[in-house]
Amino acid sequence: VARHSTPIYQAQASVLVIAGPQPSNNSALPLSPDQATATAAALMTEPPMLQQVITELYLGVTTDQLAKQVTATPQTSTELVDVAVQDPSPARAALIDNTLTSDYVAAVTQQNQQRINQAGAALQQQITDQRNTLATEESQLATADRKHADPSGITAEINATSALLSQLTGNYTTFLSTQAQNLVT
Repeated sequence: VARHSTPIYQAQASVLVIAGPQPSNNSALPLSPDQATATAAALMTEPPMLQQVITELYLGVTTDQLAKQVTATPQTSTELVDVAVQDPSPARAALIDNTLTSDYVAAVTQQNQQRINQAGAALQQQITDQRNTLATEESQLATADRKHADPSGITAEINATSALLSQLTGNYTTFLSTQAQNLVT
C-alpha cells in the first residue's frame, strides 16, 4: 500500500522591528533590540493578530489551527524577526505570510502614530497653559502698575514663564521638524 503525503510548502518573510516612541508617562526603560524582536515575534503569533489574518483572508480556520502553521523567530542581536508560514498550498502560505507581516507593520505604525500624536498634543497643551499663565501674569502686572504697587515679583514670574514658554516652543518646533524628517526617511 503506497501512502502519499501532502507536500507542505513554506513561505518566509523578515520584518524589521525598530522600537518606536515610548509613551512619555511610561517609567519603564526602552526595549533593547532583542526585547523588541522577542515582543514582536510573540505578538505576531497571538490570537488577535492571527484572527485578523483569518478574517481578512476568509481562511475558515481557528486561531489555534493557524498558530500551528505560523512561526515568528527573532534573530538574535538584530532587529529582525523571521516569519514563516507552512501550508499545503504555496500560494496560500505566501498570502498568509505577507498578510500577517503587513498587518503587524500596520498595527505598529498606527500605535506609533497615536503615541506621536499624543506627545504632540501634550506639548501643545503645555504651550497653551503657559500662554494662559503669561496672559494672567501680564494682567496682574497691569493691575500692579495701575495701583502703583511693586512689580518686581510679577515681573520675575513673567520672565520665568516667558523662558519656559520659549523652551516649550523650541521643543515643539524640534518635535515637528523631527516628525517631518521621519516622513521623508
